[in-house]
Amino acid sequence: MPRPRGLDGSCPCEEIIESRWLEITESRGIIPCEEKIPETPARHLVTNPGHRQVKNPENNSNNNKNNNNNNNQTAATAKPQAGRSPSNLDSESTEEPTPVPTPVKEGSEGKATSTNEFVSWVFSPTSPEQEEEQATDDVEAQAQSTEALRRLTEKARAKLEQPEDEIPAREITTSVVVPRIFNINTLEQHFSAQVNITMVWPLPVNESESAPEPANDDGDWIPVWTPKYRFRHLLEEKYGFAHYSTRWQGGQRWIVAESEHLVVISEALELGDFPVDCQDLNLQILSLIPTTWAVWKEPEDSELIQLDMHHCLLNDFDFVKECPFTFRLYASEHEARTASRIDVKIKLARKSFYYILNVAGMVFIIASFSVASFAIHPAAIKERLATDFQLVLTCVTLKLLLGQMLPPLSYITLLDFYVISGFMFVAGMTVTHTIVPMWYVSKKDVSAVTLSPLSFLEEAAFVNDDGSNFRVCISCWMAFNVMFVLYAKRKAHSVYSKFVAEALAEQKFH
Repeated sequence: MPRPRGLDGSCPCEEIIESRWLEITESRGIIPCEEKIPETPARHLVTNPGHRQVKNPENNSNNNKNNNNNNNQTAATAKPQAGRSPSNLDSESTEEPTPVPTPVKEGSEGKATSTNEFVSWVFSPTSPEQEEEQATDDVEAQAQSTEALRRLTEKARAKLEQPEDEIPAREITTSVVVPRIFNINTLEQHFSAQVNITMVWPLPVNESESAPEPANDDGDWIPVWTPKYRFRHLLEEKYGFAHYSTRWQGGQRWIVAESEHLVVISEALELGDFPVDCQDLNLQILSLIPTTWAVWKEPEDSELIQLDMHHCLLNDFDFVKECPFTFRLYASEHEARTASRIDVKIKLARKSFYYILNVAGMVFIIASFSVASFAIHPAAIKERLATDFQLVLTCVTLKLLLGQMLPPLSYITLLDFYVISGFMFVAGMTVTHTIVPMWYVSKKDVSAVTLSPLSFLEEAAFVNDDGSNFRVCISCWMAFNVMFVLYAKRKAHSVYSKFVAEALAEQKFH
């Protein structure tokens, strides 16, 4: 086939080949020849040796037709040059070119040889078989990508069109370990706890979830989907950490989420029986994902709840030996949705000895001191009242100290009742020391402007009545304390027994 030429009879390929040849020879230090580089039949011209241009074999026939038309049009419109005719041009273009030797510098024979090899490689033609094979590979790759995209689209459409009730929920095996409970604050009504939660669910077999092998896991992997939950009545989370890993079990791969939390939980305490009360510390974990998507279940090979009682600092509490805690795993309705929930109730009984000794014991001693004022002569009203008022102020101080042990309450606790009773006894003694002497001694007899009488006829009766008053007051005070101690012991036993019975019934029910 004749090579296309320009209007002046020159071949555009020759100019490109010549410029390329000059660049190569200059870079390799070869002396260029005065004559032009002979024409080399090239199927494709490639400027970058690393990327060879490949044409689609289906378009070869069309390209050949277009080239023939262009050649005919160019040959018809081109002007013949001197000594040359259009027929000579066609004949010259079909002749095989004669290689022309290229002079080179001394010592550059190797460079010239390598340059010729490079030029022959650049302009080497591509066989039709290679073009056809490349085109076939491109068509197959495009068909595979189209098929993969179609499958993903159909899968996504089917998932969107599937009713919500038919989508299977993830089953998450959940276990909770409470290694430590501490800082139970009765005044501020909160407690601190360390909670470790372990959740296990199967690794989804799809393109969206992939995990490294256990041997290659560096600890930084986080799954695409993770369970979400929160602690109810949470005041503060001082520390939180989660670690994700995988393991093989039963021929299936599972995702294991291990989280550790240090939380401060608010707890409304029932202090009506203080200091012989029993309390429930509620630790409630609520799932944020509805049960239609994720359901918590108990593990088969371990306990749902574990409590380490040896590392707990309970202050003035102690665990109920018969039932240290109860738990329940169920689906609860919260905020117009149903979600999994775990309730853990830690059963505690207060140690009342501290409060009996430091509060009730002090009130008993101070109130009993008011009886000592009977040692003063009943007519010395001033001295007796001074002693009584000092004891009243002391009782008020103890009541203020007790207020710092308990939060503001709308009811009276058992210890409040005893403190108020001691205060009322001291107040009653003060009233007695004021009123009884007025039956025997008038204000004239003890006037501040006249001298006191040297003798008093009813003094003996006055002293005897004051002694009787002393015996009545001390008897009432002692009887009250005995009755209160018996009542407090019976109350403590009743509260503890009822609390244990409810705990056992609750655990048996769940």
